[in-house]
Amino acid sequence: MYIMIVSLLIYFVVANIFVGLSKERIWFVFIGSLILSSLGMGWRLWLEWGEYSLVEHMNPVVYVGYPSIIAFIITAIYSFSSSYLERKLNEKKRSVF
Repeated sequence: MYIMIVSLLIYFVVANIFVGLSKERIWFVFIGSLILSSLGMGWRLWLEWGEYSLVEHMNPVVYVGYPSIIAFIITAIYSFSSSYLERKLNEKKRSVF
């Protein structure tokens, strides 16, 4: 449970970095997250090659599932964060005038 909470916190940070870097480019965020998480999965498999724990990750569903779910979660957090940031900016503009 602790690892899941830490992972969600890291996904939140990554999504907010994407909010700062790309405005309203949701497909860019999804594809970028998918590529980066796929590279991470590939790196993990490369590092564990020949170990007994690698048997768990030799399923094609895992190869596609983990990066896809991670990219979807980051994109969902990105959408929520960008809409929240946009609302806050609109409220500031209204209060100034």
